[in-house]
Amino acid sequence: MGDGLYLVTVKAEVPGFLSAGISLASSDISMHHRFLSRVREHHPGFRFPYLAMFGDGSYQVPTSLVDYEFGSFEWEDDTVEVVIGRYLGRPHYNSLGNRNSPVTGLVQFSEDGSDLFPMSLDRLCRGHDVKRIELDSID
Repeated sequence: MGDGLYLVTVKAEVPGFLSAGISLASSDISMHHRFLSRVREHHPGFRFPYLAMFGDGSYQVPTSLVDYEFGSFEWEDDTVEVVIGRYLGRPHYNSLGNRNSPVTGLVQFSEDGSDLFPMSLDRLCRGHDVKRIELDSID
C-alpha cells in the first residue's frame, strides 16, 4: 500500500476557524486547536497542512492555525480529482515563505456527514493506506 492518507468527514457547515476573508478571533484559533486534538485522538499523525473541502465547492489548505490558502473547485480548469491530487503531491508554502510538506489529510465538512465527491475520493484513495475518521461535530 502507498502513503498514508487521512480522510476526515465532519457533519458540520464551514467552521468559523476556516471562514475565508475574516480576521480570526482567539476563540476561532481555540476551536481549530480543539478540532485538531479531536482528530488526533483517533490518529495522532494528523497534521498541517490538510485540505478542507466544503459543500459549496470551496476549499482551503490550512498550513497552520492562522495561515491558509483557499480556492473553489468551480474556479479550477481541472476536475476535483486532479485538483486534490495536486495538493496531495506538492509542498506548500506559508505566508512567511516557509516550506510545508504535501497535504496528507482531506477533511470534508458536510451538513449531512456524507462524502462531498464520492467517486473522486474513491479513485484518489486507491493506492493509499486510508485512515478514515467520521465526526458528528467539530468539538
